[in-house]
Amino acid sequence: MPPELLVDIDESLMLACQLRKEISFCCSNPTPSFLILEAITTLRSCEDFSMERLELLGDSVLKYAVSCSLFLKFPGKQEGKLSSDRVKIIRNATLRRLGTKRGIQGYIRGAAFEPRRWVAPGHISIHRVPCKCGLNDTEVPNRSLDTNSDRSIVIGKACDRGHRWLCSKTISDCVKALIGAYYVGGGLPAALAFMKWLGIDTEFEPDMVEEAIRTAAGWTYLPKIHEIETLE
Repeated sequence: MPPELLVDIDESLMLACQLRKEISFCCSNPTPSFLILEAITTLRSCEDFSMERLELLGDSVLKYAVSCSLFLKFPGKQEGKLSSDRVKIIRNATLRRLGTKRGIQGYIRGAAFEPRRWVAPGHISIHRVPCKCGLNDTEVPNRSLDTNSDRSIVIGKACDRGHRWLCSKTISDCVKALIGAYYVGGGLPAALAFMKWLGIDTEFEPDMVEEAIRTAAGWTYLPKIHEIETLE
C-alpha cells in the first residue's frame, strides 16, 4: 500500500476520533472510531466501505425512537397529527439543518483520495485546483447542488482554498448513519444520547409507559364485573 494512502487512512481515522470526542457524552459502551469513520464515508470516496448500511439502520432507529416518544408524550393526539409531527422531525431538511449546526458536514468524506494532490504539511501541491466557488471564507457551503448547471464545480472535491461542496442529502444521510453507528456501538441508549446531542430529544419518563398501558383504549372498554352482574 502506498505510504500516502496510509497517511490518508490515518488522517480519516483521526477525523473520526475528533468527531467522537466532540460528541463526547457519557456512555457505558463508547462507540468505536472505525464505526464513526464508516458513517462519515460516502460512496464517492471509493473505499471498500461506506455509510449506506449504517444509514439504513439509523433511519429505522430514528423513526422508532421519535414514534415512541411522540406516542407517549402526547396521548391525546390523533394518529394523523402524530404522523405529521414525526415527519417534521425525521425529514431530510431537519436532519441537514441539525447536522450543519453541529458542523458534521466538515467531517464527511465525500470524494476519492487523490494521491497526485497529496502533499506533506508545509508543502505546496504542483497539481493545483483553483477556487471557482466565489466565496471569501473557508466555510463549507451546504446548499444542494443536485441541479447545479456549473460544470466547473465538482461535488465533494475541494479546491486549494479548502472549499468543498456537498449535496444537502449527503449531510442528512450522514446523520442517519451516525445514529446507526452509535446504535451498533452502544445500543439504543447510545443512539438516543447522540440524537439528543444533535437536537432531537426522544427521552421520556418510565411512568409514561405505565400511563399508556393504563389508558389503553382496549382496556378502558372492557366491561367491569359489576356491569356484567347488573346486566345478568
